[in-house]
Amino acid sequence: MLVWLRLERLRLHAADAALFALLVALTLALYVASCPSVPGAWDTGEMQSVPYVLGVSHPTGFPLYTLIGYVFSHVFAIGTVAFRLNVLGSVSMSCAIGLLFTVMRALGIPRFLAAPAALWAGLTHIVWLHGARSEVHDLAFALLLGVLLAAVVFVRTGSRSALLWGAAAYAAAVATHSIAVLAAPALLVALVLRRKNIELRTLAAAALVAASGALLYLYMPLRSAYVVARGLDPTIGLQGLNGALITNYGDTRVPENFVRYVTGADFSAGNTLATVLDAAAWQNHLWALFQWVDQSFGAYAIVAAALGAAAVARANWRLALVVTLFCFAVVPFIDAYTLEGDPDRYRFLPYAGVAIALGASGGRVLGAGSPAWRQIVVELFLAGSCVAQFLTGRGMIGSSDGGPHDLIVWTAKAVPPGALLVTRWLDATPLGYGALVDGEFKGRIVVAGWWDDYAKDYCQWSARYPVYIMIDGVPNAGFKKIRRRDASHTVYRFDPARGCVR
Repeated sequence: MLVWLRLERLRLHAADAALFALLVALTLALYVASCPSVPGAWDTGEMQSVPYVLGVSHPTGFPLYTLIGYVFSHVFAIGTVAFRLNVLGSVSMSCAIGLLFTVMRALGIPRFLAAPAALWAGLTHIVWLHGARSEVHDLAFALLLGVLLAAVVFVRTGSRSALLWGAAAYAAAVATHSIAVLAAPALLVALVLRRKNIELRTLAAAALVAASGALLYLYMPLRSAYVVARGLDPTIGLQGLNGALITNYGDTRVPENFVRYVTGADFSAGNTLATVLDAAAWQNHLWALFQWVDQSFGAYAIVAAALGAAAVARANWRLALVVTLFCFAVVPFIDAYTLEGDPDRYRFLPYAGVAIALGASGGRVLGAGSPAWRQIVVELFLAGSCVAQFLTGRGMIGSSDGGPHDLIVWTAKAVPPGALLVTRWLDATPLGYGALVDGEFKGRIVVAGWWDDYAKDYCQWSARYPVYIMIDGVPNAGFKKIRRRDASHTVYRFDPARGCVR
């Protein structure tokens, strides 16, 4: 009898492992097939550049992603650097979908409910789009799902190894993206629920492991000091600037700069966290969540997810509380963080929570039973939704926005090597890629920002470099028009003779 039970357990684990591998392989194939080979704009262009040159990105730094991206982009030497780092995003996101399935299995959701629920989340437009490009949130999502898996196992079993593995995954998540701190309340609840089963030395070890993720943030000041010492930052000494784009953002070797950098002070991240505690705004946050679910899954999914959430709560309200806090604590932050240019990439965890609820809508979760017909109906519903989602999103396969690359080529003809160019972040990041990665904009110094933010600094800059700006309007006197591409891109050269008051 004991041998039979062990063989049966091995068979069940093998079936789960096979479905995990299938989900990862299927989503990876779709995401990679959708990966552009050219540099992207906005943060994508930055994340295709910083890891490859081992630079320093915008706050709060993402050190683990940078280090992993450096190794991956040099070992996986296939195609352009932009493509390689896009593939890193695909690998991260496909692993996240596999882990989402595993979390549902840990919650006792049958595999043929868990698999299509996880796949449906992976095929939503937002997840698919971000899974096909270089994105730090993809890696953070995968690591956080690893933390959630450990938390579920720990709450169910009190396993010491689950606690320590969860602490390690949390350390890696924190070192990837500071948004991981929002998972802390759920983890504290999990510890409280299992407080009678935790030895003090185990708790201390887990706390030390979890806190170790913060040590990786020392990468920024250390790398910044190295870059400046080797003369790799051409902006040092230019007034109004605080480190070079891609290589030394924020010049974090300076202690006060580093503090502002890791706290996100320049982007009001702390103020946004404070608004999360404003209970009066929670109704608006909840309504925003419903709108996101409707946008990506459809209105019918809201009903199914509500049924699934109720099933989890009935089966084990403690686990339901942990999972809900873990997946949805980020919602108020997303809704309140109006400075974020791409808030969609913060929705991955809420979408994971929705997928878990969809999988649980069959009624069989955490050992609870339900009529067979209900499970079959939900399985068909989830499978059909996956097919519909794929048909809606298949246009992303093979698509590529070559606009940023075309802009690099065009701008290289207007701005000569040895010059300094000021342009908005949207265009600065692909131009930085061209300057520091593939060489199509080699020899130019790219400064991200609005041209008039530096108006008082151009005279001093022009003593060292020819200064150009690329804007969507007309600058003040002191600039000569060089070339116009379209309504959003006109290049002007600063004329010190006319623009400087001596």
